[in-house]
Amino acid sequence: MGGQHRGPERRRMRLTAAAVVALLASMGAACTPPPTTCDDSSPTFSLSNHTWVGHDFSRLDLRHCNFTNANLDGANFSGANLSQAIFVGSYLRQTNFTGANLADADLTNSGGHHIFTSHNNFTNADLTRANFSGSAMDADVLDGANVTDTNFATADMFWGVAGVSGSGLVFLSLPTLPSDHVIGHDYMIGRGASLLGADLSALDLSSPISLSYASMDGANLSGTDLSGTILTSAHMTSANLTGATLINADIDNANLSSANLTNANLTGATGSAFLTGATFFNTTCPNGSITTPTGVATTC
Repeated sequence: MGGQHRGPERRRMRLTAAAVVALLASMGAACTPPPTTCDDSSPTFSLSNHTWVGHDFSRLDLRHCNFTNANLDGANFSGANLSQAIFVGSYLRQTNFTGANLADADLTNSGGHHIFTSHNNFTNADLTRANFSGSAMDADVLDGANVTDTNFATADMFWGVAGVSGSGLVFLSLPTLPSDHVIGHDYMIGRGASLLGADLSALDLSSPISLSYASMDGANLSGTDLSGTILTSAHMTSANLTGATLINADIDNANLSSANLTNANLTGATGSAFLTGATFFNTTCPNGSITTPTGVATTC
């Protein structure tokens, strides 16, 4: 009997999961899918040195993930668990960490790298013991964040005219801050901070605290010590400075229009401020003279 002729046999190649991941990695970062977990049971993804611009990582369990030198501009980590995650040197600009758990995370040298302002959102995030050493945090928002033992010591919180802003901060023990920043009444206070209408009354904000470019329109600074404080280009329209101490403060180009300077002491204050409509009542002027309480509009 004549046998049937068969063509050349084709061998099927089966790729293991590990081989697929390796193949994707060899095709470049753009082909690598975003991770959904960093558990040991999952395939191994290379997260560092990759571009994850705009990726949605929200509500994922990303504990221990390593994003070293990754580009995470515009990524969404809201509600994600990032405890002990590594973001060393990563690009973070307009990245959303709202409600994320960043306890013990390492964000050393991360941020906008001063190419652009960062504008990262850490609202209600848990930053307990997180490390921001050397990070660029200009224009970042920390409203309601837990900053217990957070290390901001060498973070750069200001660039251009923008600084870190935070109200309603939560902490069991104070974070480590740059020398020109302080937390008062649960606000992050420093250069370029947004403190519109904030209650900063009776605080010690004297030198070396800097409030240059800070937005404090309508803020309550009554009885506050601003001795030697840098207030250059600060916005303080309609601020309440009743009884405040501004001895030797630098108020150059500060906007104090319609501010209340009743009983304030500006002895030795330097610079030229905008004072249109400001109230001077028993105010000590920079030259030591005192405005008389005659009810007649007067100025220093």
